[in-house]
Amino acid sequence: MILMITTFFHLVFKIMYKNDTLMQITCIERLDDNAVYFDKLTKNIQCGRADEAVRDMVGWNAVSDLDPFEYDQILDHARRLNERIVYDDGVYLLAANNEIIVLYKYIEVGEEDYDSLRRLVSTMTYYEALDHLKGYNVSEEFENEYFDCNFGDITATILKENRYGGCIVSPNIEYWEDDCSEPIRVSFYKGINK
Repeated sequence: MILMITTFFHLVFKIMYKNDTLMQITCIERLDDNAVYFDKLTKNIQCGRADEAVRDMVGWNAVSDLDPFEYDQILDHARRLNERIVYDDGVYLLAANNEIIVLYKYIEVGEEDYDSLRRLVSTMTYYEALDHLKGYNVSEEFENEYFDCNFGDITATILKENRYGGCIVSPNIEYWEDDCSEPIRVSFYKGINK
């Protein structure tokens, strides 16, 4: 019974923190000058080797300048263009039809801000970080001190590391997008996302 409850909790926790934001990496449209290469990628997909098409396209080192997409947006876009999701391993997603192949990569929203905040507080004492980051929601419970702060596009909790007087950033953050009234909850806890 305890195992079932624990498993259920982990399942709910994973869903709550599921990251479904993707960035378009690159795409290829079937044109006269690349038809042979496009057809090779299409044949790999049709033969169940979409992973080979993904590896090829990742090797292009192309970077799209489009804003990130939510998974639902990609599905809607695919329906409108008669594309199919032909590959999805949780790292890359490949959508294709007879005229275009699009490669997306799952991204961790807020990861850059989170990593920058971790680097910043790693050199500070807890009280230096509290002052520098203009912390709020300060808890002064003995052996359990923490505060919240805004940093870039994230809201994070900074925890006092009692042994050395330093501090660490909680792995659970909230990422705020423009024009959204609710944040996206993201966890960088290794047991969940990594």
